[in-house]
Amino acid sequence: AREASKEELIDLAKYIKTENNDYVKTHLLRIFRRVDYPLDIENLMNLSHSNNHELREAAIEALGRFKDERLHDLAIELLQSGDTEFGLTLLKENWKKSDDPLIRKVVTKSQHVPHYMQMDLRDIYSKHRSSTCGEILIHAYRNGECSFCRSEIVTAMGKNGVLLDKILLECQYDSYDETRKYANRLIKWRGLNGRGKSI
Repeated sequence: AREASKEELIDLAKYIKTENNDYVKTHLLRIFRRVDYPLDIENLMNLSHSNNHELREAAIEALGRFKDERLHDLAIELLQSGDTEFGLTLLKENWKKSDDPLIRKVVTKSQHVPHYMQMDLRDIYSKHRSSTCGEILIHAYRNGECSFCRSEIVTAMGKNGVLLDKILLECQYDSYDETRKYANRLIKWRGLNGRGKSI
């Protein structure tokens, strides 16, 4: 994908539009996870409603690279219908501050935060600043399953100004080296007592 010329990518996108085999269409479409789809995204939006889950996933992954009001509307539609994975994917580039209440609702309804959700929340709030994402990110921090993503969640909390001293002090004992290093730097900068302070 990265080595293809613009003309080759356009030819491929045109071929995908005419391909009738969903299996072939899906695998060709996955190329556009790495590079931007070169035609109008309307065809991808149509495929995002496919009954074939893998084809639908490939289309949404390709759409996730674009910022477009139509994609924001689709993301909200997906989140409201319970399709959290695909909805959050589309918000990586299309998040608006007004989306936080809906994101909070869908994220905090479960005690378990799956890996895809950790990654999506990490990407959304690393890219976009929000003063109202604290509850969302704290929930992902407490209930996520990946230590690397947890580290990125902590960094996103810091970037958005919602990283509580209590959590920062906890992070001194995190299993992931980078989380501990980040916490120790910030503890020093904030003038906290560090390990000697009760949490």
